[in-house]
Amino acid sequence: MAVNQEFLDKVLKLLDENPNKVIGTKYTPEAGKLFNEYSIVDIKDSLKSLDKSVYETQIYESFEMAIVTGFALGLRDRY
Repeated sequence: MAVNQEFLDKVLKLLDENPNKVIGTKYTPEAGKLFNEYSIVDIKDSLKSLDKSVYETQIYESFEMAIVTGFALGLRDRY
């Protein structure tokens, strides 16, 4: 598993700056830019490396086309 620290730094900064403590490619334009800037492998591996007791992660996939279409990240204790 190859963690891309640059991607993680950017995505965690976005999460920290978001008042809802949730980001994703659907509603956060900056996350969409990161999705286009980094490889799917980097995104998947980097998100998998995060502590699951602190962060919730989601990878969105299109089953019809067998491609990854986006991601989401949030803090578990945001409520």
